[in-house]
Amino acid sequence: MYQYKATVLRVVDGDTLHLDVDLGFFTRMEITVRLYGLNTPEVRGPERAAGLRSKAYVTEVVPPGTLVVVKTYKAEKYGRFLADIWYLPGSADREEIMLRGRWLNKELLDKGLAVVYLL
Repeated sequence: MYQYKATVLRVVDGDTLHLDVDLGFFTRMEITVRLYGLNTPEVRGPERAAGLRSKAYVTEVVPPGTLVVVKTYKAEKYGRFLADIWYLPGSADREEIMLRGRWLNKELLDKGLAVVYLL
């Protein structure tokens, strides 16, 4: 498990984001993460309306350009890293985000936009 500062590049759906991760030592990497411990409805198919609501919420709270802290776990079968994401509107400080920030994974579950799901 590692924690990094990252910038949101794109919200793919309610549980998948594309990030630009600061690995330290002037090294950056673009990765796709899947939020750990939850599943949101798909944005295609019969769950489309619920999937779009989940995606809209994530896009609202962490739009592209938002600085977040990402805690990564293992990669899953599609190559996405499982991750927890914290954010704090208006903050660019990693430590402040970890201390006072909001845990996106938990918010989605608390708001009923996702269900518990362990890979």
